[in-house]
Amino acid sequence: NPVAPTEEFMRQLAALNHNGVSHIMLGATAYEHKIFVGPFARRFPDAKVWAVPNQWSFPLDLPAPLLGINTKGSGGGELTDTAASSTAYDNSPELTAEFEVKLLHPSQRLGFGYAANEAALLHRDTQTLALTDALVNVPAAPTSIYDEANLLAVGDNRRSSNSLGNLILKGASAVNWRGTAAQEVETLFRATDEQIASAEGELSAQQHDQQLQRGWERNTLLSLYFGPAPSSLVDPSASFNSLKGKWVVAPVTDSLIYRSGKVKPELARWVDDVARWDFKMIAPSHFAVGPGTADDLRAAFRPTLAPEPRAVRAPYNAKDVQLLDDIAGQLEKLRII
Repeated sequence: NPVAPTEEFMRQLAALNHNGVSHIMLGATAYEHKIFVGPFARRFPDAKVWAVPNQWSFPLDLPAPLLGINTKGSGGGELTDTAASSTAYDNSPELTAEFEVKLLHPSQRLGFGYAANEAALLHRDTQTLALTDALVNVPAAPTSIYDEANLLAVGDNRRSSNSLGNLILKGASAVNWRGTAAQEVETLFRATDEQIASAEGELSAQQHDQQLQRGWERNTLLSLYFGPAPSSLVDPSASFNSLKGKWVVAPVTDSLIYRSGKVKPELARWVDDVARWDFKMIAPSHFAVGPGTADDLRAAFRPTLAPEPRAVRAPYNAKDVQLLDDIAGQLEKLRII
């Protein structure tokens, strides 16, 4: 799933002292992952392009070449199970000598034609499992890739500022999110006002670090839950701690895709199949890369694959995931998922 081939990225790639890019792989159908395949392929015209089948676009379901994904013309092809072989794989023995592929491919599409396909890729030499959206591992603290000023803004609890954190809190308060946000946010603002008054308006180094960490935690919960509980917006630490530093299925993916009866049976088959590989590292497209085994994969998916309705929503906070579950319930009634 290539990122934008910016000059900065190209310099980083060149620093690896590589012998060229031979293959470009698109492991899913979501828009944010496919958008740079075309530009990346133009940077490396000799590379073979591979993509999971049933690529998708909205509102028109365009064929892959019109999305800039030219698998046949490049000498690549569809990312399907390498164990089953294909003409494309037969023509690329250098690929199958180094990698194995197992494809999540539900027989039914979801609403608006979305195909919940994802390729799991095993790099044999390094025992690394590469995924797209199936799992995430949230770092305990923000890494250097994140802009500190943005995270400080998200973590800002001041009543009088115009920061992003202030807008988030005031927005939740204005709509009285989940019926308690107005009171909880007002309590937070009062406590923050008192701290600022006692510090004469200056942030100490400790308060700076706390605000930065709070921004990271709040930002993470908003990206994974969309609408977490008011208590988690005010103080994200408890909810964040239940997710950090371990392999989990992202709540939004769990609720809005994997919950579907059109997807879950095939997902169970795929997880079991991927868990037969011997890997020691997991590299997803979001958050952190880190150590991970087949046991970690199975444990992460166990709550997701439990029969519906799921009484236990661990590792998620039940109040945080309520919005996603409510949306999923409506999507099920409409037969979108």
